[in-house]
Amino acid sequence: MSLPTPSLERSAASESVSRVSPTTSTAILSRSLQSLETLRIVAALLVVCAHVPAYDIPVIGWWLGANRFVGSIGVDLFFVISGVVIGLSTVRALSSPSAQRPLVQFLISRAFRIVPLYWIVTAATVLLLWRKGLPLPSVPELLHSLTLIPRLDQMQYADPIVHIGWTLQFEVFFYALCALAIAFRAKWLPMVVAVLLAGASLVVDQYYFNPILLGFAGGYALALHLARQSHLSARLSAVPALLMVIGAVALFLLGATGRDGGYPAELDLGHAPRMVIAFGDVLLPRWIAWGLPAWAVVAVALRLESSFNWRLAFLGKYTYSVYLCHTFAISLALILPRRAGAEVWMLALLPVSLLVVAGITYRAIEHPMIQTGKRLADRLRHSPAAP
Repeated sequence: MSLPTPSLERSAASESVSRVSPTTSTAILSRSLQSLETLRIVAALLVVCAHVPAYDIPVIGWWLGANRFVGSIGVDLFFVISGVVIGLSTVRALSSPSAQRPLVQFLISRAFRIVPLYWIVTAATVLLLWRKGLPLPSVPELLHSLTLIPRLDQMQYADPIVHIGWTLQFEVFFYALCALAIAFRAKWLPMVVAVLLAGASLVVDQYYFNPILLGFAGGYALALHLARQSHLSARLSAVPALLMVIGAVALFLLGATGRDGGYPAELDLGHAPRMVIAFGDVLLPRWIAWGLPAWAVVAVALRLESSFNWRLAFLGKYTYSVYLCHTFAISLALILPRRAGAEVWMLALLPVSLLVVAGITYRAIEHPMIQTGKRLADRLRHSPAAP
């Protein structure tokens, strides 16, 4: 999800369509994209809403676990944002002819960004299962979870031990496509492959043949556009921007009135929505209901990067910790309200609980690991080339 803030580069005018020229020049160095930082934390908080227990509270209750669809919109925002950020990282790697082993640098930075906290949360989840006397995962299940490789269970793909890890499975797959782009110096490869796999899903029923990859592809397309800009300026007037956002929110909320088309109606409340949304007998693909409006929101935000005050951007660095650890924060916030017999009051404690849990995990685990990955990448960047 949330990924280190990228720099923006501009390709040289002579760059070919499918190859990156070694003369690609840098247009914007180390520019923090405040719009993406803000949208990242908003997306994480939407996912939190999907997992908070359902309470009968006017207006607020509709945004909580009683309607997981509303909260699950955050996943689509994450995928588009990831497409932008990883796309910019890929272009940066391809545009630095002096960099040593850019592919290894890319893989190291991604691994240290995603894996350590995910493994620790997985271990904590297994420990909680053991403490509660619940069945422990088998060795194959554990290995599939730790490697984020999809696992078939009775002809159905099963979630990792940390259930929201299903989104990371797609995230890591997109990393692999970008790694191939760096290895073969073909910047268009991730976007083209993602679109082809999404289209092939009409005839092939496999995990990564999935239209949800279009979220990454759309974000990657935005990254390629941004990488050619000399500066970020608002090129969208207030009225079109407002209309696009209103239309996107309307589609989001329309999708929230449906049910998961992948499950029978009687089981719908027990599952978070995945790929198809049902409105009665009408099925609407998720990439249309939520993917397109998520792309529109990100595109508008990027257009307004330099002309809007993104006050929540400073919280963006905590996004991944919030995303992975929010179920622990919810449990923590429930302790005192349950003892008092008033669970609904957990909503007042949840913001504090989220800040404490995410703050600790970010500072103790996530940030040190990111810095370690950066140091390793820097060593490779300044090491002499192999003969």
